Amino acid sequence: MKCLMLPSIILSLLIFAGSVWANDPPDNSNEILGYGADVPLQRLVFKLAHSAGGIGGPSNEDLVANMGALFASAELEAKPLFTATELSGLQQNISAPILDPMTRLGGYYELPLSPQTDRQKLAELYQQLQLLPEVELAYVQPVPELATTDSDSVVTPLIFTPDFESRQGYLNSGSNGINARYAWDFPGGRGEQIKVVDIEGGWNVTHEDMPALFLTMGTQISNSSWRNHGTAVLGVIGGMDNNYGVTGIANQAEMGYVSIGSYSTSNAILQAAGHLSPGDVILIELHSRGPDDGTACTCNQGQCHYVPMEYYQAVFDAIRMVTDMGITVVEAAGNGDVNLDAPVFNGIFDKQVRDSGAIMVGASDYDQRSPSCFSNHGERIDAHGWGQFVTTMGYGDLQSIDEQFWYTAYFSGTSSASPIVTGSVAVLQGIAKSQLGAPLSPQQVRALVSETGTPQTGDLARRIGPLPNLQTAIDSLLEPQQGFDSVLGDAPSLTLAGADFGEWTLYVPQNQLTLVDDHTWELTLTVPERLTDSEYKLVLDANWATNWGGSGDGVSVALARDGGNAKVSLVAGEYRLTVTEGDNANAPLQVDWQVISADQSDSVFGASANLKISGADFDDWMMDNEAWALTYIGNGQWRKLVVATGGLNASPYKLVLNNDWATNWGGGAIGASATLTSGGDNASITLPAGSYYLVVTEGSSVSAPLTVTWRDVNAAPTSEVTFRCFNGETYPGQSVYVVGNQPELGNWDPAAALLLSSDAYPTWQGALSLPTNTALAWKCVKREENNPTAGVEWQSGDNNQLTIGTDSHYQTESQF
Repeated sequence: MKCLMLPSIILSLLIFAGSVWANDPPDNSNEILGYGADVPLQRLVFKLAHSAGGIGGPSNEDLVANMGALFASAELEAKPLFTATELSGLQQNISAPILDPMTRLGGYYELPLSPQTDRQKLAELYQQLQLLPEVELAYVQPVPELATTDSDSVVTPLIFTPDFESRQGYLNSGSNGINARYAWDFPGGRGEQIKVVDIEGGWNVTHEDMPALFLTMGTQISNSSWRNHGTAVLGVIGGMDNNYGVTGIANQAEMGYVSIGSYSTSNAILQAAGHLSPGDVILIELHSRGPDDGTACTCNQGQCHYVPMEYYQAVFDAIRMVTDMGITVVEAAGNGDVNLDAPVFNGIFDKQVRDSGAIMVGASDYDQRSPSCFSNHGERIDAHGWGQFVTTMGYGDLQSIDEQFWYTAYFSGTSSASPIVTGSVAVLQGIAKSQLGAPLSPQQVRALVSETGTPQTGDLARRIGPLPNLQTAIDSLLEPQQGFDSVLGDAPSLTLAGADFGEWTLYVPQNQLTLVDDHTWELTLTVPERLTDSEYKLVLDANWATNWGGSGDGVSVALARDGGNAKVSLVAGEYRLTVTEGDNANAPLQVDWQVISADQSDSVFGASANLKISGADFDDWMMDNEAWALTYIGNGQWRKLVVATGGLNASPYKLVLNNDWATNWGGGAIGASATLTSGGDNASITLPAGSYYLVVTEGSSVSAPLTVTWRDVNAAPTSEVTFRCFNGETYPGQSVYVVGNQPELGNWDPAAALLLSSDAYPTWQGALSLPTNTALAWKCVKREENNPTAGVEWQSGDNNQLTIGTDSHYQTESQF
């Protein structure tokens, strides 16, 4: 049986907990939990740190089991917030190389609460969880509620349902409407090919104007308020176009729901995502009690300080997961009259600090576009909709016969505003699919709605964003692209996505490349710290179905359609990523990471060193042309693109440090791979016409030899091979090299072999890029650095063999 060691801090906390509770402390639970006794609490959520349960340590399940006595002291029981079945099911829907759901969400656990939960014990448990090093975060989450406000209703019984579309002012053109009818004239303009899922608690699925639902998940909350609310929401978005009742903004979209009667909000988001594809939409029609932002509510006192659901980290992470999948999330900002920029939130609603990718929606007075008195506000809000007098299905104040014939003219809150924005988003995604062949990414559709909407009025310090304007949005979306004729499409977008480039998300504006001519894309970016084998892909039109990757590993590679993750290693600095298209949309992309400025702190030549190639066909031996300076690319390597228009024929050259001929390297070497010695004779190179990368690798000191490789830019893909030679004991002036059956290894000529580093003497090591799908034969060899024919000692025995496939890196070793 495996014996687990209970972390000492947990033991000490358990002892502390017992003694404290035995002494019957004063009840300060409200202060600790941050919520008064009048606020119903739903769950205590905690997340294990990424290092917990790591290699060689206990699993997440074991760690939580070890905390069992701690939970039992509060009469609570922990369970995974997201089950393995849920996460594995979601994984099957993910084609992107983003971190898998289990890695991102598998560390979350919840302790369900009830009205009978002892709040003082809960508060003490909450404090103790926050002290555990195994716990990354912990928080208490109140019960979510409908994001609607109370409204007066006047019941006017009717016999036959008339057409209420004329009452739906939000559909109209003009400054206070979204101009839905303009969209309806376009293919896809009624939300065709788009699915929308509403997340809340109840719906009247038998309502006469309710469309057929493609998804009905979870037990509905048996409450007329929830049922009327969900019915009203779906009426705004998808009410059928049938000449009676209401007409939904996206009345041809497929509608569905997931009820929080069976799932937590974060679970419901993942459940919905499992039935959706890129371009589809999730609406979160909930808000919950949050902290006091320091300002008094001017109205709607019963929901004062209510916040959007992504305030809670598990909900945020679930939203981020599905927006990474290309699914758009629309989220009610809440009716708490909260300033989301207030210091109490510590910047979590600042998109530069934390961005879920969701479209957050505020509410306005219906006829003015000014902030409703109850609406949350701040820079995080992306758009707004009507927060009052919204005509839709449900409630029965506009028509009340039987509940399936009920309609209202008074739907309100960010609850009424959010479906207006959701319907607009579904329309835009339908048009994008129909007209452009692919949906927009969550970031793209969020930007389109925000940048083309009708600006808010009133108190601009209470930011609620613009009201969607579908006419300007559609005109912008379908505006003919001027200038360049890319093979990737009429209006393509190309995104860099990777672990260190937006964490695999597709909605980071600074990772969008710019088309600079018919076939060339560029992106200038800053790398704040060294990257080693950083994985990435290029994605077309924010759709993972069209991506380029492969086994490419380096600063100049060709990436294939639907390949694996490419890799790049970069030192800190500023780079220009240049991507060159092939002759069709399925052809490989040539990728070049060009250094603008780089950190040279690990160069043996110094942080401000300058290395140039000088020669008859380069700078005419003048040493005054900075165009022939090499760029430091990290790990002791320098690089220069050389365009040999007419080829090079035994062209003499030297490498010179800091424009001073006193420090130069040469040696009469001939070939695409050579070792140049300090102060040697002129080197020479013969190459056919073409473009080449001159790659220079430093030695262990300024006076050590340099390894030089001339690599054809258009050469076949390569893999990096690391060589190790053990027991390489040498005398002063003698070093260890690798020689083999490839030109880069001298074709068995020790004079042109690859010099290895002696940093781990007597083990010698070095790396070189060699063509993929190559049968490599090699040996370790000793020779003198300054006299290639002296001191030659070969490794004994048969040749070492290595088959180089298509992986990015191989390692091979031998010994003397």
